[in-house]
Amino acid sequence: LYDFSNIGLFYKSHWYNIFKTHPIRKFLRAYLRRSNDEIYNFKRDIQMLEPCWVNITCEVLITHGTKDPLVPFGNASYAMKRLHNSKKSTLIKIVGANHFLPWHHFETVKSS
Repeated sequence: LYDFSNIGLFYKSHWYNIFKTHPIRKFLRAYLRRSNDEIYNFKRDIQMLEPCWVNITCEVLITHGTKDPLVPFGNASYAMKRLHNSKKSTLIKIVGANHFLPWHHFETVKSS
């Protein structure tokens, strides 16, 4: 349906497929199982939500690090391209920042 190949939404490795079905899954802590399930279903979920972007009319602020190993920066760009009906959409790009913005870039997040 949608071409996600050029927007950085998906990781090249598919390690999450293994942890979804492999017996080792029962040894993972609950938060890791939930996280794995979220990544495993991401493509399906984002395709299902595609028609909903037009319903977002409020102001939107996205703060994202460019070196986030858990959520690719492409996700922020993907969202910004779809916020056509938002009253105002702002992307704060923190160059070199990882996923843990509140801990490492607290003042930037707070002032946003």
